[in-house]
Amino acid sequence: MSVVGRLLQVAVEQTGSTIRIAARGEVDISTVEGLRETIGMQLGGDGEIVVVDLSDVTFIDSSGLHALLDAASQAPERLRVIPGAAALTLFMISGTAGRLPLVDNLGRDGLRPHPEGNLHARESRNAH
Repeated sequence: MSVVGRLLQVAVEQTGSTIRIAARGEVDISTVEGLRETIGMQLGGDGEIVVVDLSDVTFIDSSGLHALLDAASQAPERLRVIPGAAALTLFMISGTAGRLPLVDNLGRDGLRPHPEGNLHARESRNAH
């Protein structure tokens, strides 16, 4: 686990072709740049899917939201976001949940599209 700031820790692990970025703590103006750099570096790598796990994020502000929206626009087919309670609250209040590739973590069973994210819309379009 690397410390991005006093209030945020970020760990990166790879399993097969999936890279998981696990954030713990607070994502705000003082810590977001480290998270943004980590996401950008992993999206620039060779992983097929990059999962940003915000399950252990206790606070996230608009700077964190913008970092995720930027990453989603950079690599919409490769990025996945596990929101966690604090992040999901922000996404719902800001009306941006439908613009993010949100997923639920099913543990060993993998990931499934979160009902509030935009992956359900993609699946519906691809089914026709």
